[in-house]
Amino acid sequence: MEQIKDVVSSVIKKLASSASGPGQLIGQAWQEAAGKKFIKHAAIENYKNGKLLVRVDSPVALFQLNLKRNQILEKLQKIDTGLKIIDLKLGKV
Repeated sequence: MEQIKDVVSSVIKKLASSASGPGQLIGQAWQEAAGKKFIKHAAIENYKNGKLLVRVDSPVALFQLNLKRNQILEKLQKIDTGLKIIDLKLGKV
């Protein structure tokens, strides 16, 4: 089974290669904004048209990230003002 750090690294590389401008930095900013505690439980799945889709592996982590969603969004908007929505979905990370 793949380790989470490898999965997160892979997703960030994909985002960096497909995104342009400030969107390239969203993956790194997400890690910092969400915090170490949540990096193990959440991974960016997609970033397109101002919407960041994040998969979260547990209901508890999903609830806690929902509570922090506005704070995280504000931090990420400093990197990319085009970001409008963080969509958190329960699923396999």
